[in-house]
Amino acid sequence: MIDSAENCVVCERHMFHDVHMSTGQYMHTVGHHLQVTAVAATANEKDAYARSAYNRYYYGAFLNARDMLSSLDPAWSSLAHASYPRLLKGQIRKEISRKKNIARRNGDIELVGRTEKATRAVDELAKILNTAYSIRVVADYEPNEAVTFGPDLRFALRSVDISEAHEWESQTRILCNNVKAVWDEIHG
Repeated sequence: MIDSAENCVVCERHMFHDVHMSTGQYMHTVGHHLQVTAVAATANEKDAYARSAYNRYYYGAFLNARDMLSSLDPAWSSLAHASYPRLLKGQIRKEISRKKNIARRNGDIELVGRTEKATRAVDELAKILNTAYSIRVVADYEPNEAVTFGPDLRFALRSVDISEAHEWESQTRILCNNVKAVWDEIHG
């Protein structure tokens, strides 16, 4: 439940201005403000604020992934948004799997476990980015597709509840940290 932008019981970090926040976290904070504003807005404004909240939540997740991928290879920072899930499920996943197979042959069970966890993180990260990108495109380019508001201070766009979007940034940050740690280990 959300009382106001200053008193968010869903995500306590909004009450503080942390100078150590990433750009993705700042986008999330703006998205949350827009979410709260959408709920309190007049009927004519609700849709616009809600769409903007989805947009900022998407960018919070996207920027986390871009930062992580560009730390692995700077050339990846300039890829088109829609290509990130393909890169994750393709080249990144294959490289982690290749290193997992080497670790298995060498009997390094601990590294095998970490690479398996990173592979699951890659899959989940790609899934979140696909969903978030699709919803962001609808929010930005399909104004005739209605945002539906419920009585519980929540709303949804194409059946993606704002609560799900609210979690994209923190989920991607955790997943990216997992992937990067393993990537650094297998390339260190």
